[in-house]
Amino acid sequence: MYILYYIPQLAFKGSLLAIKIFNDLVFYSLLILIFFTTKKITRNNLSSLASVLFFILITGVEFEGHAGYYEYYSLIFIGSCVYILQNKNSPSALLVCGLCLGLSILVTPSVLLIVLFIFTYVCIKFLKEKNKIFYFFIGLFFPIGSIFVIYQIFNESKILLENFLVLPYLYKSEIGFFVFQRFIEFFFFVIKQNKLILLGAVNLIVFILIINKFLKLKNLRNLFQFDYFIYLLISISLFTFVIANKGYWHHVIYFYYFFAISIAFFIDKLQLKKLIYINFSILFPIFFTTSLMNVINFDSEKNYPIYSVYQNISNEYKINSALALGDHLILYYFNLQNESFIIHPSGHEYEWLLEYFKSQDYISDSELYDILDSGPDLIICNKNFKNIGLFCEKVNKNVKYNIYDQNNVGSSIFIKKNTKSN
Repeated sequence: MYILYYIPQLAFKGSLLAIKIFNDLVFYSLLILIFFTTKKITRNNLSSLASVLFFILITGVEFEGHAGYYEYYSLIFIGSCVYILQNKNSPSALLVCGLCLGLSILVTPSVLLIVLFIFTYVCIKFLKEKNKIFYFFIGLFFPIGSIFVIYQIFNESKILLENFLVLPYLYKSEIGFFVFQRFIEFFFFVIKQNKLILLGAVNLIVFILIINKFLKLKNLRNLFQFDYFIYLLISISLFTFVIANKGYWHHVIYFYYFFAISIAFFIDKLQLKKLIYINFSILFPIFFTTSLMNVINFDSEKNYPIYSVYQNISNEYKINSALALGDHLILYYFNLQNESFIIHPSGHEYEWLLEYFKSQDYISDSELYDILDSGPDLIICNKNFKNIGLFCEKVNKNVKYNIYDQNNVGSSIFIKKNTKSN
């Protein structure tokens, strides 16, 4: 993921706008994959476009669905593999398919179950054609092996194995009713919004039709047909969401990608295409107006509140060290590394993660408070997290720090009192 994000930074000298555009291009690439994958099914451009519009609408209804999530990047490779399996079965095609799966799991280990399913699917489907399976193996393990060798050269292979094996295993938790409740909310919340009620109807209709297809399944060999392949990918994606047991929106992106493709199998039933087009037509003026205003009012980085705070601080103080527990973008502006080993603020909430890092001597028993004692020039606290909120209260009472800002960016910002002024 770091390498993919480094591409626009390298090409455009670290421009944040370039990264945003790059994220949009990744999202548009997914839409193209959906279009051509469904076109093979529907043989109709308008019908295929309906699946594309569905994915746009379903991922745009909440701010959490914005482009930039690692799921979108990983789906570029998984979606390409699915498209290849749909259209070509040559050894070279399976080599590329395996390569795509290998790259997808390097982006994020969250696709492990999806990769294992496709891996099993290919092995069973081409059981009598060992050469194709061999090429698929080569493609799958080449990128993974290459990255492992690079990490091994720099004596960092332990961290790689932890990221792809240990931490994903520890990340899962005991499955409870909460995660099913969250999925139901994500699946049916569109019905609660008047402007998306037609899309909610599409959700419900397609879901019932897929269940009906499985109920009518009489021959297990039919599972190797492309429609059932997609239905099974939907099931695996749902299981991925459940087993993670965190209930985050971006964990359901895999589900909706394959769900959007599955609509193509039923597009001419129960007026699904009309429902999607009508719903999009209703929202199009809103989308167009919002996009137009964003372009008109765009004024480089000056419109970003975090950038404004950075400018104000840098004009007054010389910041040489920072502990960011929220609004990490400010580290980018100051060109500083975080004093905390744990980057994402939510990481300080997971006892299993803290205990593991302590056992590996990555952090001390009281990491945040030890960092506070070391006296970083700048501390940023996102009080939406319990442990960070408690730590923030401790900083607020610390005589060495003054509160600088707690309104403009949503996080509390503290500056060390003896920090040199510019």
